[in-house]
Amino acid sequence: MSRMWSAFRRHLSYANIATTLAVVFSMSAGAAAATHYVINSTRQVNPKVLKKLKGKTGPTGVTGVTGAPGPQGSAGKNGSTVATGPSTASNTNSGTDHLPFPSTSGAELTVSSLSLPAGNFSVVGKLIANNNGPVGLDRCELILGETPIDPGFDGIELGEHPNDRESIVLAGIGSLSSPGTAKIICRFALAKVPGTAAGTYEDRSVTATQVGSLG
Repeated sequence: MSRMWSAFRRHLSYANIATTLAVVFSMSAGAAAATHYVINSTRQVNPKVLKKLKGKTGPTGVTGVTGAPGPQGSAGKNGSTVATGPSTASNTNSGTDHLPFPSTSGAELTVSSLSLPAGNFSVVGKLIANNNGPVGLDRCELILGETPIDPGFDGIELGEHPNDRESIVLAGIGSLSSPGTAKIICRFALAKVPGTAAGTYEDRSVTATQVGSLG
């Protein structure tokens, strides 16, 4: 035993001890590196190196399966019910009947009339005036009750063929406080020439729609 220890002491030196310690410390450092991180922030890495570490964006993945539908929402509330306004429509039409002009120039003639109840109305009247005599001016009005709702303005000039026929359309709105009529009244006056008025009113009609209120 003493001989082995003597041999070991002969080989023991400062260099051997230093080398052994270096090996031990390096092993300890490796073990520490295996469990601890020296770099813990990207600011500690060169930006050029960071760019190289960043990989390319991969392809889009497969679309996932559509999820199950969600539960149905509750039914909405019904809107409030409002009162329904009147919407009665009335009409009168002459059909194929021809009504002659008054023979007296400028005389008034009711060419169409429609009986209505009390209420508010939108009224449309139309007719064709066909002149068979001298040139004259035909002026027609649409009247509801006693009130003109379309005065016809300056009227329409009826000449000789081919300017002897004109379509006249009148329209307006108004009210009746009691039952009454909607009617078309026309006056054909000769243009300052002697003679008797001659002609007919054709395709005469009055249409009235009762409404809730007037704008």
